Amino acid sequence: YDLVLFLIDTDSIQSQHQRLNQQNSYINQIRRVVNNKTVFLVEIKQELEAWLLVDCLGICCYYTKQATTRNNAEWQKFSQKYQKGDTQFIIEAELGGKGAKEYLEDFSDAINLKINPNLSQKLKNLKDKRYQEKDSPNVANHLLIKNQTLSRNLSLRQFAQFFTSPEEN
Repeated sequence: YDLVLFLIDTDSIQSQHQRLNQQNSYINQIRRVVNNKTVFLVEIKQELEAWLLVDCLGICCYYTKQATTRNNAEWQKFSQKYQKGDTQFIIEAELGGKGAKEYLEDFSDAINLKINPNLSQKLKNLKDKRYQEKDSPNVANHLLIKNQTLSRNLSLRQFAQFFTSPEEN
């Protein structure tokens, strides 16, 4: 292979600091093989969910199961309320606190309630439809990645540079 990329969630500053102090943590093992020629480490700031949150309208498309959601003015306005500026700053204030994953879980609850307002009466049904980490590949399939969305997360933009030619940068 011409290139090897390691992707790793950095989580919060506290979590990252904790892992850096563990000699055999994944991050320390990876850093020992990174050579800046063919082996690179891309740190997902803060969590993978921060990358997903660069396109809240795409997340709505995943939950509505309709590509036409992207062109719907009501969904555009709804998703805009949840769209953060730089998503890598959706971080845990304290270890174990709310970060991007929890933000996405709450956002998915709001989407599901918009789709079906009766879910609020059945909390278990709402939880069953909530975002889970296993959903991330399917959510990612609905995202529209372009310069505007890439500008919402520096680490995603850095990752994208591995797949663009120099004249596109």
